[in-house]
Amino acid sequence: MVVSFYISYALPHCTAELVAKTFDDMFHNTVVEVTEEVKNDNVRVGKKFKRFWVKCDERMQRFTPMLDDVQETIQRLGYAQIYYEKTKGVDRYWKVKLAF
Repeated sequence: MVVSFYISYALPHCTAELVAKTFDDMFHNTVVEVTEEVKNDNVRVGKKFKRFWVKCDERMQRFTPMLDDVQETIQRLGYAQIYYEKTKGVDRYWKVKLAF
């Protein structure tokens, strides 16, 4: 069984490798696939951003209760914050939703 997450807005410097590593670190190597798409933000005069879809192997849930916690947070709030960079007072995160 696979659970899929969706990142609707990521900065251009984010890569599929960064997303996979962040999710793998958090969910203990459950990432099966990461799909990346580059878009132009029409509101910000063509500024580029990225979207990602992340598939995780749900069979590994027994080893990573964090996967359950994130899914519950998304269902409760509509999204979860996944932090990918913490440096000198600037914490960067993605707003993650469930992908269907």
